[in-house]
Amino acid sequence: MEQNFQTSFIPKKPIVEERPTGARSIGFFFVISVFILFTILLASLALYFYKGIIAKNIQTMDQNLNTAKNRFEPSKIVELQSLDRRLRAANEILAGHSITINNPDYKFYASAIMGDIVPIATGTAMGLKMRNISEHVWCFVGDMCAEMGVFDESVKYAERNDFPITFVVEDNGLSVVTPTQEVWGLLPRRSKIIRYEYRNTRYPHAG
Repeated sequence: MEQNFQTSFIPKKPIVEERPTGARSIGFFFVISVFILFTILLASLALYFYKGIIAKNIQTMDQNLNTAKNRFEPSKIVELQSLDRRLRAANEILAGHSITINNPDYKFYASAIMGDIVPIATGTAMGLKMRNISEHVWCFVGDMCAEMGVFDESVKYAERNDFPITFVVEDNGLSVVTPTQEVWGLLPRRSKIIRYEYRNTRYPHAG
């Protein structure tokens, strides 16, 4: 009896079974991350270009401003600035219905105390003369204040020493509610006194 022996082993099927590999699915968070990354990049680029546009606009506006300034004469600009400051000071006075205001920029001084401003103005004029400064002091008072002793003494002292000062008497004919001339009489006019008459309008003052 013949026996057939198989001398070689060739498997009809592979020992390790191969499994087909499919494409991996892209995760949701990965897509979101990529989207955010591109959004940030685009925003950064847009911000960079926008910054350049803003800088260019600022430079253009600065050039236009300098061009507009050069169209005006420097003296005219100074004059307009001075007028603006005066208008602001006038608005302050009208808003408070009072002339008791101090403005050092314009060397304007006032006092709520009757007659107090007269010796201050006289002393200022004396200081100008002592320092040889070619400026002039204008002292405004009411007709009642002009009858006070401090006024008469200041005027005589200023005249005797020829101080650069002029006293302006705003005469409404009343010392509060009393006729000034009837009660006090009027002193003779002096060289450094200017007197003008007016009548009370919207904002009367005392003296």
